[in-house]
Amino acid sequence: MRSLTTRLKRVRKTTIVLSSLLLLIGMRAWRDGRAHERILSAGRILLPSHHVDDRARVLSFWDRARFEQYLARVQDESDVDMRLVFADDLHGATIEQFAAAEAEAMRMGAEGREARGVLFAYDVRGKQLRIEVGYGLEKYFPDAFVGFLITENARDFFAAEDARTGVFLTTRILQSRIRDAALGGDFDPRPLEIFKERSHVSGGAGATAATPLGASAAFVEGRFSPKRHRYFGPQPSPEDAFERYLEWLAAGAGDSDVSLFTPETQLFLADYTMTRGYVAYMLMQISGKTYRVERREDLAMLYFTSTPFASPCFFRQTRAGWQMDITAEMHNTAELVGLPYTWSFVDGGDDFANEFVTEATPVGPNGVLRWRDGDNRPLPMRD
Repeated sequence: MRSLTTRLKRVRKTTIVLSSLLLLIGMRAWRDGRAHERILSAGRILLPSHHVDDRARVLSFWDRARFEQYLARVQDESDVDMRLVFADDLHGATIEQFAAAEAEAMRMGAEGREARGVLFAYDVRGKQLRIEVGYGLEKYFPDAFVGFLITENARDFFAAEDARTGVFLTTRILQSRIRDAALGGDFDPRPLEIFKERSHVSGGAGATAATPLGASAAFVEGRFSPKRHRYFGPQPSPEDAFERYLEWLAAGAGDSDVSLFTPETQLFLADYTMTRGYVAYMLMQISGKTYRVERREDLAMLYFTSTPFASPCFFRQTRAGWQMDITAEMHNTAELVGLPYTWSFVDGGDDFANEFVTEATPVGPNGVLRWRDGDNRPLPMRD
């Protein structure tokens, strides 16, 4: 039987491609990316283009390759065919007409059991983004939900000339909803209502919104009043700290240097770009879910018992009270795509790893490690 250290290394090896993908998609383009693209697109390397059609050349060669890999894994996992099309000429068609024609021409979702396809169509010249939803997914993605993702998430990244991150995070939110639906979860609109603003939503299956590249972005920002700032401070218990974290998200997550978080977490959040749509997604992941807490002296781990998709939260006790340590979650868990399980423990090499990760148990055939009595239901994988 393999040792725990071997299993941890195996999990890290399994997830390193995804971890690198998340990191690199979230980073700014390499300065020499265009030079690499000119060399590699000269016929030496053939890039598969099943999921990405970037005829307007919005993405770099490397970003297209990573999107192809990521979206292929999404399809393996969920039987949902996600496509990206960036166009600079619609030849007189509206964005709705163009998206519908493209979805039909590429037979989006035809390889699956149902018409389970989602098309992101971006018109560079007209500055509009359309998300076209296939018939097999309409019940999972109400028009208002899709419109909200465009206006409150993707649009701000496009405005900041970061279409790559905008599209990636939007597909990630859609993927989360697909995962929930695969296990029978109903769509919960309450997190969206917290942030809801009037936005234009088309009458068809999907949504359209003006999404200019390089305009002014409106990422989450702002400051709480001094009284409100103190309210989001250390708490008497990990449970209280988690509930206060939910309140912080619902309040807009605009003030990252509150002492509810450890100093390391505050530094991380200061550099972490969030939109209102992404904050709503974070709430949808964990709001209303049941959980338990394991304590080890001044450390605690909160794990979920009614969702298999949310990784654990970690907390530290100080003289002032319990603080949330989001950086510990980053070090000791890895997100997975294309496997029956969506996250796994990995050995972060810190005190949380010594106290909790070493007690994790393997689940499934892929060396994935989870907490023994959490919600460890696997996803039904594509046939």
